[in-house]
Amino acid sequence: MSCPGTSSFFRWISGEERLSLPTHHDAVPAWRTIRTELRQRVGESTFDIWLAQLELQAFDGEALILTAPPGTRQWIGARYGRLLERCARQALGENIRVVFSEDASRPRRQSPPGGPTAVPAPPAGPRESFNPRYSFEQYIIGEGNRLAHAAALTVAELPGDAYNPLFLHAPPGLGKTHLLHAIGNYVQAFGGGAVIRYTTAEAFTNHFMGALSTKAMEPFKRAYRDADVLLIDDIQFLAAKARTEEEFFHTFNALREDGRQLVI
Repeated sequence: MSCPGTSSFFRWISGEERLSLPTHHDAVPAWRTIRTELRQRVGESTFDIWLAQLELQAFDGEALILTAPPGTRQWIGARYGRLLERCARQALGENIRVVFSEDASRPRRQSPPGGPTAVPAPPAGPRESFNPRYSFEQYIIGEGNRLAHAAALTVAELPGDAYNPLFLHAPPGLGKTHLLHAIGNYVQAFGGGAVIRYTTAEAFTNHFMGALSTKAMEPFKRAYRDADVLLIDDIQFLAAKARTEEEFFHTFNALREDGRQLVI
């Protein structure tokens, strides 16, 4: 049996004897129990960011149908689908499956009229290639980086809607660059053509100085300010570079005013 909106990551367990299952009305208190169990298993911050937005739409005795905001359903299913199904089966029966019906009442982030258009970056400018090993799936989550991981995921799913700008701060070697590349990889895969740029503070400085010397400031500005998501690594190296800091300040303001995402 299938249900509209069923995602491939939820599998129907076939060939098993069906149990006598609760009615729709019984699913309301069961959903409260499921939410409580989810909160305990994933922690307060992760639950509030990702799972609190799920709502019970219907229960037909076989499928627990949930609504999720546009743009987050795929990630929630991939990351928490099995956990949701385990909790649902504990509360409602072994043959229960979980499916999503996208909540169309929640607005999706829209691209600019005509769709986003990439502007070719001048030489030594920002780039769009990311290390494929630096993904959210490969990131090791612990108590010290759980919030940073969750915030980076939120930015990747809904650029410009929350945590803008997002500032990742930690000693060397703890995964800041990994998260920057993970955001880049995710937006490239699921961002619907969003323009994303990645650079380092050193490359930004060299690009700026080169643009000044060749009187090519407009291409320089477009390379960064036309991005839907701008990722800048090692921002601390802009310290004591007065002219570069000033240009970054203008870039920062331009991105913020246009609702574009900045991660440093």
